[in-house]
This record gives sequence, structure tokens and C-alpha cells, in this order.
Amino acid sequence: MAVQRFIRLAALALLPLALVACENQQERYFRRNVNRVSQDAMAKQFGPPHRAQELTTGETVWAYESRERSDCTAYILRFDQTKVLRDWKERKC
Repeated sequence: MAVQRFIRLAALALLPLALVACENQQERYFRRNVNRVSQDAMAKQFGPPHRAQELTTGETVWAYESRERSDCTAYILRFDQTKVLRDWKERKC
């Protein structure tokens, strides 16, 4: 009984580590730098975006694509008028 309980607790403790391991470098960088990083810093870190669009609001939207085998993930970044990253989302290409 004590061994089973220990195994369950160990599995629960390792679950967050497994989830973080699945997060890639780009996702980690975007998540940590919302409201902090500029477009210039982003371009220095990851290069120019695959697509960029200026909105009528003065905001800018950038898209980076990441391809692994047959999977394609697009990261959509929104910068405000001061060119600071305000949010991002991930979607399939």
C-alpha cells in the first residue's frame, strides 16, 4: 500500500517536469517575455518573421513558422504601438 502511494506521488511530482520538457525554446521565450521584449530583440533572437502585418491600430502582427517533419506550427505575435510584445498564440499551419 505504501509503495503504491509513493509511486502515485512520484508520478504527480514528475508531471509538471514532463509538460515543461514538451515546451520548445520559442514557446518558453514568448511566454517569459510578454510585456517585456521589443520587436528588435525578437528579431535578434529568432531572425526576421516569416510574415509581418501592420494593423490600422498601429499594432504589428508577426508570424514565425516552425516545421518538424510533417508538422508545422505557427506562432502569432502581437506587438503594440511601442513595438513591445503584448501577446502570442500558437496554431497549426
